[in-house]
Amino acid sequence: MASWGGGSVADDWKFAAEQFVRRMPDKVIIHRSQCNSATQTFDGVDLMGERLANEVLSVVEQRRGVKKISIVAHSLGGLVARYAIGRLYECSNRTKCSVGNNREQVECLEGLIAGLKPMNFITFASPHLGSSGNKQILPPAPLSMWLAFPGAKSIRNCTFDCWKNWKAFIPYRQ
Repeated sequence: MASWGGGSVADDWKFAAEQFVRRMPDKVIIHRSQCNSATQTFDGVDLMGERLANEVLSVVEQRRGVKKISIVAHSLGGLVARYAIGRLYECSNRTKCSVGNNREQVECLEGLIAGLKPMNFITFASPHLGSSGNKQILPPAPLSMWLAFPGAKSIRNCTFDCWKNWKAFIPYRQ
């Protein structure tokens, strides 16, 4: 499953998908997500994540023999993919495992994503910790224009505005 960033289309992943299939023709099935193309990337991470989760379920339903899933995403697509994974995650087993140098025992969760065993979650240039925006240059425009811009919600999702409700955006250990 491949997801991408703002303003992109499924063909942006065509070359990468062809390379995966060329190198491992009998081992991979590539699906380039199409549910959040072009202007739909302005809807915000939550709506885009719901659409992606529904698309994943649809693909899994169509390809019944698939047992494992890996997700590769770029930029805003990484935030969307992480949201979709959260919606599709099903806890299947709780175990005790050792972590760290002192082998501390903690509870480990094993689960499935859309009924499939998760293998890889790879993102490129995704602002998982937000973007302060202080190094970004926006074209001159009144602030009110940027707040009304159709992509404003997606842009706010990539800035530190997400810290107001950081637990909804960032995985953390309790």
